[in-house]
Amino acid sequence: MGAVPALVRVAAAVHAGIGILNDTEARALHLAFALFLAFNAWPAWSGSPRDRVPVVDLVLSLVGAFAGAYLLLFYRELSLRPGQPTTMDIAVAVAGLALLLEATRRSVGWPMATLALLFIAYALGGPYLPDLVSHKGASVSRLMSHMWLTTEGVCTASRWAYPPARSSSTCCSARCSTAPAARLL
Repeated sequence: MGAVPALVRVAAAVHAGIGILNDTEARALHLAFALFLAFNAWPAWSGSPRDRVPVVDLVLSLVGAFAGAYLLLFYRELSLRPGQPTTMDIAVAVAGLALLLEATRRSVGWPMATLALLFIAYALGGPYLPDLVSHKGASVSRLMSHMWLTTEGVCTASRWAYPPARSSSTCCSARCSTAPAARLL
């Protein structure tokens, strides 16, 4: 587990120096690392064990890493059929967005996750809203495709334009500083 943060730094340095990945692929790789580390560094609840990473969190970290890297792993296939997501694409996008919301809840707290959920509800529920704020709305398929499989959603360029507020060495709050994976950051 201790090799993961070091691997993140090596991948970033290689990408910065050699540039073997395009920006979209690099963002997907960073998202995969971030999701993997989030489920290993921050416990689910205040009563979660601090001396080990629960098996559920390990599974969530692996699924999150796969969902985050999906754009990288299937970049060629996705670029050959833009705007035509398959059932697998949508399933990975739904799982990835749900895991990203959970990682957000764990690391930042309920307010940011709730705000994200409100915007997702607004995007899906547009036709059912009062006239002043109503809009055409988006289907789950369209929203997930836009949010997870394009450069305009989770892997948008503007998301990566500014450095994060906290560095990887200070990302863990006091409540999780005793978690095994948190000591690695």
